[in-house]
Amino acid sequence: MPLATCLHCGGGVYISTRKWREQRLPLFRHFNGAGLDCPWRHEANMSINDARALQYGGRQESELHRRLCEMLAQLLRKDHKCLKVEVGRYRPPSANEFGRYPDTYVELEGLPPLSLEIQLSNTFATEIAERGRHYGREGVGLIWVLFDVDPRKEELRQSFRDVVRRHRGNLFVLDNDAIEASEKKNTLILSCYVKKQDDTYSAPKRISLYDLTIKPPKMPYFQDVRTEFLLQRGSDARARWWIALKAGRKIGNEGNRWAAVEFAAAYASLRHHVPDIRQWRLDKGEAEGWWAAETREHLYRVIAILFSIASTAKRGIDANYIGGEQSLLAMLNARLNGAEFSPYASLIETMLSRTCASDRLDKPTLRIKLAAARLRSEDQVTDGHTVWKAASWIFPEVFDGNIRDELTGFGTLPIWAQPKHQS
Repeated sequence: MPLATCLHCGGGVYISTRKWREQRLPLFRHFNGAGLDCPWRHEANMSINDARALQYGGRQESELHRRLCEMLAQLLRKDHKCLKVEVGRYRPPSANEFGRYPDTYVELEGLPPLSLEIQLSNTFATEIAERGRHYGREGVGLIWVLFDVDPRKEELRQSFRDVVRRHRGNLFVLDNDAIEASEKKNTLILSCYVKKQDDTYSAPKRISLYDLTIKPPKMPYFQDVRTEFLLQRGSDARARWWIALKAGRKIGNEGNRWAAVEFAAAYASLRHHVPDIRQWRLDKGEAEGWWAAETREHLYRVIAILFSIASTAKRGIDANYIGGEQSLLAMLNARLNGAEFSPYASLIETMLSRTCASDRLDKPTLRIKLAAARLRSEDQVTDGHTVWKAASWIFPEVFDGNIRDELTGFGTLPIWAQPKHQS
């Protein structure tokens, strides 16, 4: 499966350039054999192997790349637990249609088989993604190794940053210090840089392959800082809203719970991260004939519905931050019965379907209410809408497709953000 695909035909594409006047402009081109009938396909296209050969002067591999693969193998053979080492040798598939030529393949006693892939500056993003999928299906741990790179002193190329993300915030480097340590310890040692919250990197740690968490099909890592960052991102976005909703709950129906001062701080944080929300409120107020305060309180009520679902999913006990109904189902049925929340039927159903509260969708009464709400309001809030963006900021584990997919790939998506039948 290619990393990027054509929006028209779905065929694999890669980034190329074309000369126009005095400039060279970037564009996407179909891979050879892809999109043959696509109206967007123009001119002859090249395969990934042809593109790689063009980089290396007609060869499939650079001389430096080959030497580094051999060096890794040489250092691995010093390990008394080394059972097998191969360089560039074809390995037939067991779970895939095609085999692969690992840069350096190794089997060490006590560890799953590993493929160490040398990444130089010209590695294609499509290769990075495809190799990860291939080796994951084969039960082989994939470790991308950079050569003589220090992320504290130089800006990393995009392909290097992709590798850091896939290794959960870890960058593995073969440099002079690592080679020297490998010679001394008679096993492969790599310099591991760990990415910090501020996008800088810690001082390198010299680690062996035995220091890594290796559980194919997931990619190996030394310290999982990426999951920590992604989970903290959602937790921070929700912090002020939890405070506001709890404050409003204390006021209850006896006063205006939405006038609690804590909501002002929560809204200010949301507006900072989703600036379009202000214009949406202005447009909503103009369309509905509402005052500014009414549009704010309307937004608070929508968010309160999502938090009620999230709290129910997380705690396993029905929560209701918007009204006096005793159950989540009763609250949702009541809100979807009117015009105010009908545009949010798809938003609410998505929140339910992607969390541990998904069993509520098995209730016929709720399914009927959702269908009626969609008929009542065809202008549904869906992906790309400003309110969806707000929901994505507050609940990235649910609504942000990239974050959700990344956490799912790591196996670290929170239980509450998984449909009940998967938990």
